[in-house]
Amino acid sequence: MADKISRSSRQVELSDNPKPLTRRNRKGEFYTRTKEVEAEIKDALILDWPTLITRARISDKSSPKYLQEESLVYFIQKALTLKEEDAFRNLFQILHNRCAGYIRSHFRSFSLDKQEDAFQNVIEHLVDKIMNLKNDSSDFFQVRFWFGLKRIMITEYGNQLEEIEDDEKLVSIDEQITGTEGPGPMLEIPSHLISPEELTMLKAGLSSIRDPYRKVFILRYYGGWPIKSNDPAEVTISSRFGVTPRTIQNWLDVAENSLTKYRKEMKK
Repeated sequence: MADKISRSSRQVELSDNPKPLTRRNRKGEFYTRTKEVEAEIKDALILDWPTLITRARISDKSSPKYLQEESLVYFIQKALTLKEEDAFRNLFQILHNRCAGYIRSHFRSFSLDKQEDAFQNVIEHLVDKIMNLKNDSSDFFQVRFWFGLKRIMITEYGNQLEEIEDDEKLVSIDEQITGTEGPGPMLEIPSHLISPEELTMLKAGLSSIRDPYRKVFILRYYGGWPIKSNDPAEVTISSRFGVTPRTIQNWLDVAENSLTKYRKEMKK
């Protein structure tokens, strides 16, 4: 028991500086953490595990003791390396709690069972990324955690969408909500599509659009998928369908024109 207490109370790491990242970008440059994250990690390295966990539970982002998600990933991996199982479980639970609402909010357009499947799949992929200590593929999560998480979510959104066979598995747009965790809004629906009197029409209008126009519209305006990206690793609508961004934009125009026509007919 005494050995266990001594082991769990020791400092996280004897070094004064965090271990550098070894992953390289396309230019051959090493990934680098932000100065803020580097400072957070360095400041927390002198703490023992119980104190670090207490600090990690601080949820006030304005607090000088708040640890960003990138810092949490660093210490989660450190706990794994040192086989500090209690520290790992506690730190990952904190990270899980921070992003759970953000993840769930992006799958509100699916049926309840698919929402849960999607959530569990995203968490499993996140765990796989963070727990992979055999290589440096997880370094990106210490640089841009939310962007890395969004990549996982976009891929899962597409996988779930492909399994949908009818419109009854989509809830109406006005029932969707945005999460309280994470950066940015869930949806990017053009303002001319979201007036209150048109919300009900949109759901019915979508059924009048044939694929691939309907699916592209849903990915763009329900899932928030980007049409293109300068990052070749990011999943986009163009890469998903294997066509150019111009083609995707043309398909979106077809879908929006169909919705416009549908709305006009409904107002007659």
